[in-house]
Amino acid sequence: MKTKNSTYTYRHSELPEISPEIKSEIVALDVWAANIIQKSVGNYRALEELMETLSDLLDSCELNLNSIRIIPDGSNECDATNLPIEQKQAVYSMNYT
Repeated sequence: MKTKNSTYTYRHSELPEISPEIKSEIVALDVWAANIIQKSVGNYRALEELMETLSDLLDSCELNLNSIRIIPDGSNECDATNLPIEQKQAVYSMNYT
């Protein structure tokens, strides 16, 4: 379920499955990364650039993961204690303005 602030909220039992297409692309990425690392063995500059690129991609992945909120099955979704800090701040600021 997508909410207004590009935050996705799912009950644990409703987490979407990974599609076969995405799974195969992840496997292909793993193979590609292993190949380029092998080709770059001993080349400091190539490995450093690859590491920076992969680090940027990892950061982007983590940002996207942080936009997903998983609530336990059976919990009250409206409970403010389940909200990410950004949403809590927005709720509290709306109440005091």
